[in-house]
Order: sequence, then structure tokens, then C-alpha cells
Amino acid sequence: MLVAAFLLFVASARAEESGPLNQVQLLLGPTAPTNKLGYNGQDRLGGPGVALGARYCRRAGPIFDVGLEITAAGSSEHSSDMLVGNAVTKSKVGSLFVLLEGKIARQKGTLRPWVLAGFGIHSTTLKMDVTPNAGYSWTNTLTRETRTIIDSTKSAGALTLQAGVDAALSEHAMLGLAFAWYLAGKATYSVTPDGRASGFADASGPISYAGLQFNLGWRF
Repeated sequence: MLVAAFLLFVASARAEESGPLNQVQLLLGPTAPTNKLGYNGQDRLGGPGVALGARYCRRAGPIFDVGLEITAAGSSEHSSDMLVGNAVTKSKVGSLFVLLEGKIARQKGTLRPWVLAGFGIHSTTLKMDVTPNAGYSWTNTLTRETRTIIDSTKSAGALTLQAGVDAALSEHAMLGLAFAWYLAGKATYSVTPDGRASGFADASGPISYAGLQFNLGWRF
């Protein structure tokens, strides 16, 4: 549905300036989850990670582009003593975003600032491992082994807001830097059988990422 709508929108777009009408970009940069998820307690779900993606844009007006972005964002493992009481929780999260985007951008000059907004879907995997602190144990076995309480992949709606500036290296080649924020919409991540036997429930909520984004583009 998203791809069909995107192709229809691109087909109806009319360029109003001369010059390259299309652009492809490779996207790469550091990112990290920014919001806190409430579980037994509240904390972030991951540490600093990397986002890698690609974007296609088509000129639709003097300063307006439409585009499609596919980006994968992932965190490093985060250790927390706040998500679950009397235990250490190690968690990490990763999301795949597919987004339709509208971009307002300067089309001429060496430096070309731009802003962008997009919407689409995400597929996100959340993993949480819990180890009781010294002096505590699992109530059903009286042991202290690490248990995976959530290992779940879910999908929902997604958003992105971005702003940056591109430098024209030639008529076709572009190099840019941006701030990028992604929102993986609210989803419910299922508890594992071990987690349910240990008294845990599903985790639910949105997950957001923010970071810098370097891009290398080619206009044609």
C-alpha cells in the first residue's frame, strides 16, 4: 500500500525547474533510543547505536521533493537497575522503518538547507534479559540465572522529522549532515514463557531514536 501510494504520488508530481529531478542517498550515523519505557520501573531500552539507510527523492516543485526512505536503527546493549526491581536488566532494541517523505529543500547553491517529515511503518525487535541481584532469586526456582523475559518483534505506525544541510560537490554529487528523529509507534512486545513464569507481563509503548545522519547523494 505504501509503495503504491508513493509511486502514484511521484507519477503525478510535476517538476518546475530545470536540472536533475531525482536523487538517491545513502544514510549513516550514530543514533540512540531517547524515551523511557515504563515496565516495573522506567528506563531507556538501549545504548548508543547506528542507523543505516537509503532514500530516493523526486522533485515535485521548486523547493519540494517527495521520497521514500528505508532505514534500520539499532541500539547497543543497555544495563539498568531501574526497569526491574532487585535485578539487573540488559536490553537492546532495533527498528526497521519504511517511510513516505516530503522534503522542503533549497535546490541551487553550494549549501542547501532542508527540512523533512515522513510517515510509514516500523518493525521493531525488543530483547530484555534479567538477572536477580545478589541476595535475591527467582521465586519459582530459588535460583539466580539470567532469564530472557522479552524477545519480541512487532509492527505499528512510524514518523520521522529531520533537518540538515547538503553541500554540492558537483552538479550531481552531494554530501550532507542532518539531525534525524524517528518514532516507532506504540506496540506491545510479548513476554516469553520464562518471563511469564517469573511473573512478568508484556511491555507496551512507543520507542524513539535521535542522532546525527551523514548522507552521500547522487542527483540525476
